[in-house]
Amino acid sequence: MSHPLIDALAELNRVAAMEWWSSEDRSAWRDDILRQRESLELLSLKSYLFETPASEQNAASHLAQPEPATIPTWLWDADLLRCFFPEKYQQPDADLSTEEGSYFATVMARLDALAPATACALLLRPGFWMSEAWVSEEQILRESLERAREKKILTIRAGFLSEQSDILMSAELGFSGIQIHAADMDLFQLQLSIELARDCRLCPIVTVENFQQMEQVVQTDAPHIALCGLPGMGYDSTLRFIQKSMPNIPSNCTRVMLVGTLTASEKAVFAKMGAHCFLSFLP
Repeated sequence: MSHPLIDALAELNRVAAMEWWSSEDRSAWRDDILRQRESLELLSLKSYLFETPASEQNAASHLAQPEPATIPTWLWDADLLRCFFPEKYQQPDADLSTEEGSYFATVMARLDALAPATACALLLRPGFWMSEAWVSEEQILRESLERAREKKILTIRAGFLSEQSDILMSAELGFSGIQIHAADMDLFQLQLSIELARDCRLCPIVTVENFQQMEQVVQTDAPHIALCGLPGMGYDSTLRFIQKSMPNIPSNCTRVMLVGTLTASEKAVFAKMGAHCFLSFLP
């Protein structure tokens, strides 16, 4: 099972990151990031999902497992909106006023408006640093991510990332979490990426889209495993993938679902299968 959009984004991210890394010697830059980040607190996804305030523990003790949380995953620009929501944004009369940069401002406003101790994810376009808009967007993003960390908001960089340079760039920008895609990494490469994310004080969420990737991930110490269930993977095949994969996820791992916009009934189905939270792509 594979999803063309995931494969395309993963490959675009990989090529852009490799070219950027090889363009000059990044060793000193890498060491500097690790030194700067070592004193930061690691914001863990588990603390946002499973910690219950003392005043609520007694009231919640008799209840069933709480409903899985939905973490919004916001897209960066109109091109990504077209990729994830073609039925809405590829229509002739679609409102694409976001192309001039207003959608970036919308995303930053959403981030700044989040309540303390919550979580969100941002999907930047592959090779974002090469876009013309990045000159004006960079400082705004850095300042928003800094304010989010002060409020203990977990900001996850989404985007099917598999290169170590992407992990380092995410840390340098100020993210507090990262989506690492298992892709075709072997066990050693995957474990190394997870450890580098931790060294950068990034909460690592490892995504898998097929059984082969799943076999690799469960052999690592990944704290959070996300199963891909995006539209276009086929509802029946997605259900089979989730049903067979969920029981194999270690009990100490957070079970995450990477999804589009779900109905209440779909959320209930996945929750019954054992999902702890949803990373949901939203327009």
